[in-house]
Amino acid sequence: MSNLILGPRPKLKSIPSLNTDVIFTLLKPEEASPELIGIAARESGKQWVHFPLDAREHDSHLSSLKEWNQAAELLASFLSVGSIVYLHCAAGIHRTGTLAYLYFRHQGFSHAEAKEKVFELRPIIQEQIGNKLEIMNEMLIGSASTQ
Repeated sequence: MSNLILGPRPKLKSIPSLNTDVIFTLLKPEEASPELIGIAARESGKQWVHFPLDAREHDSHLSSLKEWNQAAELLASFLSVGSIVYLHCAAGIHRTGTLAYLYFRHQGFSHAEAKEKVFELRPIIQEQIGNKLEIMNEMLIGSASTQ
């Protein structure tokens, strides 16, 4: 069993029953009142992390890779101590899948292995953004060659 759970924006009334220690929210402030998720999480004894990421920025902007890497490192900090993390954006597909992929790459997984892990955790991601992970992989390769 993985300590990383991928999904859509949780319904506020479902937050107390989520089997998780941390709710990691990727929503921008103007999307569906993410602060309400934080209130419900804290009232349920869960930790809430709000790391807003733009859904479109990961597609082709190498400059945004730094922000995505920071989010992956923060996610890793919770998972490395055994916390169960519920990672979500609005639909739990694009930003969620991309960040999970990047997290696995940071953990040393190959491109293919990272994709497989993400698709296992949330199969709909494969149908929706499989090709966008190819773009992220190219960004990672480009970033490594410029360092």
